Amino acid sequence: MSANKKRLKYKFIVINARGSINSHIPPTVGSNYETICGMDGNDLSDDVQQSVIGESDKLDCPQCIGIFDAVSICKERDILRLE
Repeated sequence: MSANKKRLKYKFIVINARGSINSHIPPTVGSNYETICGMDGNDLSDDVQQSVIGESDKLDCPQCIGIFDAVSICKERDILRLE
């Protein structure tokens, strides 16, 4: 079962991508990706080589941090929910 479809003990998932190990923000339920930055996380094909190897309580993926920083400027009052 992928990390985004189960409850995590820690906040972030750790992915090894060709030897580069980082902790990432998991996406919302229903995503095809394991992280909000678009990491597959479970693709061991020669051109991708990514695998989920654990969980973490600290975030260090530069792309996930950038996405967090970009959306952190929004407040609930700034969002128009149409549902």
